[in-house]
Amino acid sequence: MQPKVLLRATEVPERVTTRGATHIVKSFDPRERPELAANEYYCMRAAHLAGIPTARVMLSANRRILVVERFDLTSDGMYLGLEDFCVLNGLRSHGRYEGSYELVAKRIGQFATPGQRRESLQEFFRMVTLSCAVENGDAHLKNFSMIYENPEGTVRLAPAYDVVSTTAYQPRDVLALTLNESKSFPDRETLVSFGRTACGLAPRDITVAIEAVSRGVTAAIAEIGEARRESKDFAAAGEKLETIFERGLRRLAPLISKKTRAGVHGAGPRRGQR
Repeated sequence: MQPKVLLRATEVPERVTTRGATHIVKSFDPRERPELAANEYYCMRAAHLAGIPTARVMLSANRRILVVERFDLTSDGMYLGLEDFCVLNGLRSHGRYEGSYELVAKRIGQFATPGQRRESLQEFFRMVTLSCAVENGDAHLKNFSMIYENPEGTVRLAPAYDVVSTTAYQPRDVLALTLNESKSFPDRETLVSFGRTACGLAPRDITVAIEAVSRGVTAAIAEIGEARRESKDFAAAGEKLETIFERGLRRLAPLISKKTRAGVHGAGPRRGQR
């Protein structure tokens, strides 16, 4: 658990009538979770760069503090409704690791308004794919939510939040929920099956989503590399994150069949060629 403090930005316009917080400030104990704020920042950057709607995050210069802008506020400062999937599954907080990503997809289909259902399932598929790519073993039921201004109005999947690479601290960590009845981080083939059967996505949409996540993670790796060069004290942690992200990218890569592999590596010159 990260220590969290709620604050209200001073630049909020006077017309705002609520007295609640506009931002969440997260800190951490560096002895237990070194560079946790940076870890979450770059995971969220990967999500953003993959085209996933995300909460806006800012990292302090010393990488000790992560500031998250609340996404459940309207332009005039009123709070939106937000229900996580513990609530939507009738569970208490301690049940957040119960269930599967297939069940979450089913609930999205049940609770999203018809005009938002397809887009919400597409975004959920990208979120799950991203969590698998960065090895986020904390993508549990409370870290996905539905958001709405009015229960009788538009209900959609909330932006991504609380994304972190848990294998940076627990190398043998696994998924928080089951996917295809397993908690192992899946390969591309398993994700494709999940996108098709659980999320109801077309093959082209699945391919576009996986490739977008791959690009986002690749771009985040480049940003981590730049941060490592600028801050020597981030070198070791940054290198670990890069290794994890690269391993995730390999799982997302298209599988090469034995026949294709033989054709690539074993084919000789064609007839008439020297």
